[in-house]
Amino acid sequence: MIIVADAGGTTTNWRIATSSGIIQKKTSGFNAANGTLEDFRNSLSGLEAFEAAQQLYYYSAGFNGESTSENNLKNWLQEKFPSASISIQSDLIGAARGLLGDEKGHVGILGTGANVCNYDGKSVSRLIAPLGYILGDEGSGAYLGKMLLKEYLRGGLPVDVAEDFNKEYSLSEKDIVLEVYNGITPPKYLGNFSHFLSERLDNPYCSGLVRASFKEHFKVFYGEKSLHSRICYTGSVAYHFSNILRQVANECGKSIDRVVEDPVAGLALYHFSDKYFK
Repeated sequence: MIIVADAGGTTTNWRIATSSGIIQKKTSGFNAANGTLEDFRNSLSGLEAFEAAQQLYYYSAGFNGESTSENNLKNWLQEKFPSASISIQSDLIGAARGLLGDEKGHVGILGTGANVCNYDGKSVSRLIAPLGYILGDEGSGAYLGKMLLKEYLRGGLPVDVAEDFNKEYSLSEKDIVLEVYNGITPPKYLGNFSHFLSERLDNPYCSGLVRASFKEHFKVFYGEKSLHSRICYTGSVAYHFSNILRQVANECGKSIDRVVEDPVAGLALYHFSDKYFK
């Protein structure tokens, strides 16, 4: 039994290769940069039937390759999968392998957070530090939520959008500030508000907010770089706003080749032997 996991800030996607075929699972997300042991254990809930796995390839948001973080994750995973040989990598190289295999190109992640890398077919290098939801992550779900909430709290939303927001959430300034500054998972909290925008893309203000976020993403992460290799994107925000993402990319002189919601299907192809796909 071989397992591949792609852990994002909101969702962890699993593919389990067994003698009977491929099994798909979704659990809660985990970010290695700020997640707790409780968050991590919650993300492993419901996988009891697969604890005898022999191999586990685990890709995590927020993982930077530091030995302490890697040892912690490996120890926690070993508790759940005691017989497994475990490999831990960042979600960035997971996205690159899942979308490009061993081909060269650029890969972006737009989910709860944001990141972009150059991939040489084996390893990745970031184009710029993403800096997380407070200082950066431009274009991400958390960034969209932050833009929307700031406009809401400062009275900048059009009347119709503000009315819809109040009906759907009924939040006070105190409620929002407490969650953003003292909540357990502020990035996930902020990112959830991107759903409000995705349901109202026919509204010029809402679609304009998304466009502004993506323009900032391309400005910050790519600058004036002229890219001639393939560009692919993954993540819930990239996927659900893909039309706007492609339009803004073209306006910024970039052309996006592929957009997928998550890279785990490609990672399964990358890691599992052909016998599982006959």
